Amino acid sequence: MPAKPALRLLVLAACAVIVYGSLYPFDFRPFQGGELRALSDSLLRLTSRGDILGNVVLFVPLGLLARLAWPRQGWFTLLLWSGVLALSVQLAQLFLPSRDASLQDVLWNLFGVVLGAASAGLVGRLRAWGLPLSTADAFALGLLGLWLAARLTPFIPSLDWQLIKDSLKPLLLHPQWDWVRILVQTALWAVAARLWWAVWQGPARLPLYFAGAAVVFALEAITVANVVTLPSVLGAILGGLLWGLHLSRRRWGDAALAVFLMLALVVQGLAPFQLRPVAEPFRWLPMHGFLQALSLFNVGVLFAKAYFYGALLWTVRREGASLRFATFLVVTLTFTLELAQTRISGHIPEITDPLIVLAMAALYRALAPGRRSPSTESAHLR
Repeated sequence: MPAKPALRLLVLAACAVIVYGSLYPFDFRPFQGGELRALSDSLLRLTSRGDILGNVVLFVPLGLLARLAWPRQGWFTLLLWSGVLALSVQLAQLFLPSRDASLQDVLWNLFGVVLGAASAGLVGRLRAWGLPLSTADAFALGLLGLWLAARLTPFIPSLDWQLIKDSLKPLLLHPQWDWVRILVQTALWAVAARLWWAVWQGPARLPLYFAGAAVVFALEAITVANVVTLPSVLGAILGGLLWGLHLSRRRWGDAALAVFLMLALVVQGLAPFQLRPVAEPFRWLPMHGFLQALSLFNVGVLFAKAYFYGALLWTVRREGASLRFATFLVVTLTFTLELAQTRISGHIPEITDPLIVLAMAALYRALAPGRRSPSTESAHLR
């Protein structure tokens, strides 16, 4: 499918996700009469940070996809129909006792649209400033953005010294040698290095990768509700060295990285390797765990999952597989793990993760370039 029609279908999908996430769990009731007064008073009522972040994040993909699908569309038109959607959702929430309709949410929704639309042209502006960034693979750039978003959620900085000390305590005072988390973080940082290799066309790729990782950890330390951990730091070091000094020089580097990512996914999905005494029911309603307890942590987890599955699709594709095969492989793997989690403690088995894979595959089809042959990629790396 051509890129523009695919992007427009993704815009419709983003609208569907917004409606679904905003009206879940669909426990409608008759209109009581006092809701409109509460709605009018809500514009000046402060909400929690988690609610603000959720409302912003929910509309960022819509702004980004809409700008990519209709690049010549004016800001007024974009904000107008986005505002209509946001307001319609809030009016529908008047019939949901489990939801708190708020006009302030509409403003945060529109802020998310602006952020998403503005980010669509960010790379072009960076190239105009002279940075040697490649725009040939927009999906790779998007994955790096997702990884950064996952690390820096909830995007609220603070220079409070006590906050910084609390953020560094898990690294300096209470380091945990959790081999599962070290393995997963190494895989995720290794693919971040691989993405950096694809995006940065200038020299000193490995030194700049480590400099960027150091900046990310520094930003994590000053971000509210965020911590710097030993597995993350070790993962950044080991992942950078694994790709930069070894896999990037091998013809089969992408294949090895894809296998490593799948291993990390399986280990993470089955940890802590403890069977439940009674099987947990599988939930076919998407986003059950995320929407049941919307929090800053859950938003970061959603970013991390989108990055994880998108990165796995990307690495399988770079090795030469078709997108259809890569999607089938990752969907089958995630669905099998979710079924296994009905008997594994510490997980909520549901259909959400395979659906995230399908969404990332659709985004790949709309944004990514055609398949490269392994020989062409190998020559490019050298």
